[in-house]
Amino acid sequence: MKMDPKTLYDEEQKKKIAEFNDEVDDFASDLETLYQEIIEVRKSGRDPLIAEYMYRSLKSKLLYLRKSEDIFELGRLRSESENIKKEIQEARNQEIINVKKEIDQRLKKQGVHYIGEIKDED
Repeated sequence: MKMDPKTLYDEEQKKKIAEFNDEVDDFASDLETLYQEIIEVRKSGRDPLIAEYMYRSLKSKLLYLRKSEDIFELGRLRSESENIKKEIQEARNQEIINVKKEIDQRLKKQGVHYIGEIKDED
């Protein structure tokens, strides 16, 4: 026979669980906001790869947090989200590089004007 979770906890415990779940929901919302920032940075032509990997890791830890109901784990995850914010800011500060233009400049320095054509050295 399956136990009814409503009868397992007294009112005070239910209230604490509800408060914890609200905090986790707020954190999950903040995490989704970070993901939207990562998307915006990527759309601007920069590479937030590290921030995205950190986000994916944190997202999976969030699933664990919901099951563990560990308030200390929530604190650790919040500090990890601060690291993601730093990585996003660092990605925003990256210089956008036009790869085609960069290749053309390097080839011109080497005496090649267009791919397949070599400048005469006479």
